[in-house]
Amino acid sequence: MSTSFRLAPVAIAAALTALAASAAQAATGLVAGAGYYNNARVCIDSNGNGRCDAGEAVARTNASGAFSLQGDGALVAEVGTDASVYDPATGLTTPVTRALTLRLSAQAPAASVISPVSTELQALIDGSHLKFNAARDALATRLGVSGAQLFADANTVVDATAKAALLNEDALLLDRIANATAEAGTAGDRVTALAQRLDLDRISNIVVIYAENRSFNNLFGRFPGANGLKDAAKKAQDNQQKDRDGSLMTVLPPAWNGLTAAGQPVTVTQAQTTNVWPNAPFQIDSVAPAWVAPVVSNAVVTRDLYHRFFENQMQIHGGANDMFAAWADAGGLTMGNYEGKRSKLWTLAQHYVLADNFFQGAFGGSFLNHQYLVCACAPEYPNADTSAAKPTIAQLQKDANGNFVPALALNTSSPASALSGPPSYVLSGNIAPKNYFGDGTFRAVNTMQPPYQPSGNAPAADDGTAKYANWPPPPCPSRPRPTSATCWPPRAWTTPTTPAAGTPRRPTAPTSTTPRPATSRPTTSR
Repeated sequence: MSTSFRLAPVAIAAALTALAASAAQAATGLVAGAGYYNNARVCIDSNGNGRCDAGEAVARTNASGAFSLQGDGALVAEVGTDASVYDPATGLTTPVTRALTLRLSAQAPAASVISPVSTELQALIDGSHLKFNAARDALATRLGVSGAQLFADANTVVDATAKAALLNEDALLLDRIANATAEAGTAGDRVTALAQRLDLDRISNIVVIYAENRSFNNLFGRFPGANGLKDAAKKAQDNQQKDRDGSLMTVLPPAWNGLTAAGQPVTVTQAQTTNVWPNAPFQIDSVAPAWVAPVVSNAVVTRDLYHRFFENQMQIHGGANDMFAAWADAGGLTMGNYEGKRSKLWTLAQHYVLADNFFQGAFGGSFLNHQYLVCACAPEYPNADTSAAKPTIAQLQKDANGNFVPALALNTSSPASALSGPPSYVLSGNIAPKNYFGDGTFRAVNTMQPPYQPSGNAPAADDGTAKYANWPPPPCPSRPRPTSATCWPPRAWTTPTTPAAGTPRRPTAPTSTTPRPATSRPTTSR
């Protein structure tokens, strides 16, 4: 009997240990974000691959987003398109339209919610290799919430500011999580896919390199794997350029006034490029050029090409992209490209991201595209028709109803065929005519210089503060069209206004406070 008495505490202790182990292995919680996910598949992610695999404990959430399963460790919630989400704010239940993968770290506190935010935290751990506490603190600091609130049900957080921050973050994460889930598919690396899309705190700077006045194919058309010249060659007929009357050109026009810019070590004249280019893209720096000799390396500066708002639209021709040579003052040179691997930009692209399907935001040059990068707007120039800028308001063609169309008015002397000479416009200015955008305003669409320093215009000679730019700028040299406000058509000087001595010349500065569309179609024009 004494033996039996001595064994009893051991048996009781063993039973208590078993009960404790059983309790520790019970995982209960919620799958939630901006609402509660019903019929989500939840599992204990034993191998840490972000998937519910065969042999792993699995449960389904109920209409309240709740689940219970046996075991402990990291959790994964696979929210498929057979799931739905209940939004307590509206009382509505909606189907899930894109599959999601939500994760929860094994180090998360008990009763933590599996959510987009908890998924983001796990991505920080996976992507940046941070310890749990460091990742938690970094994310909480960025969102302006406590570490504990990261694991709470955002729908019931009492602090209104923290609740709003968490719900907003959950909403912002959904598309990225859905994209990562779709990218990984049924057998891909979900952990990496989620980390690459959610661990963005590692990015401290985004550098945008403007390869100004060039198309993608001009420099990177041969980049391995890119959507470039090889893809374009599959539809060779789409690359052929049409004349101004819409007929197909037999050859490309010459490079008007020569292919090379003045002062270069080699010269290729207009005559050398006449009737030598088939109607197709060609390599400028070929070792066996169509003009025979000399070879034009990528170190040789060629003549400039149009990068202007209205000309660009005329060249794009409603999306057909078949009139670049027709409406260019550079002729067939618009169809030229380079062996990009000879450039340093090629090496840069090999190490970073190359956007082969990126399109500029606005027609024309970098002036307007810089505006679009900052504010997605074309800058307004108030009262341009009564200001010093009046001589640079573009003159456009009109339709039968008297409305402006995106095509410059032609001089009567403009050649009918692109093979006979470059086009001649009445006035290719820097400002769109009043109401071109339908809002009763004048808007700058081509390069203009600031009236204040720093500016491309020299300091005003009679301004002792050196704060103002000279205005109007000096007259342009003789040429068919002004290309920017760094110079001015000679007729702008017919009735100049002479300020009193010591008075800075202060024009009405353009503003860019009202966003207006400058294009409805992407373009890869140089």
